[in-house]
Amino acid sequence: MLALKLVTALSNIRIIFAAFGTQIAATALAQGLLNKALAVGTGLMSALPVTALALGVVGLADALRQAATDQKDFNKLLQEGTVAEINAALAIERLMLHALRGGNLRAVAQAVKLIKDR
Repeated sequence: MLALKLVTALSNIRIIFAAFGTQIAATALAQGLLNKALAVGTGLMSALPVTALALGVVGLADALRQAATDQKDFNKLLQEGTVAEINAALAIERLMLHALRGGNLRAVAQAVKLIKDR
């Protein structure tokens, strides 16, 4: 009688394990996949500050390069613009001086008009 109960109990355990064994295996597989995903996510999160720092350095270097280029362009424009303006003013002054020395009133009027238009 005891042997029959033991065999029945073992048989029931085997049936239960057969029914739930696949479920247990699937649960273990899912847990393993979740652990791997968590490890990957943790790795990505630890790399985030380094990536942000690298992008910040690259952005700063680009901004400094652009500022240097803009400053160079501005200095070139300032120098060329100033030289051109001085040369134009000198030409007008020479024209005025030449007109005054020669007594040419029409040339004097033209020089005065050029001075006013500046």
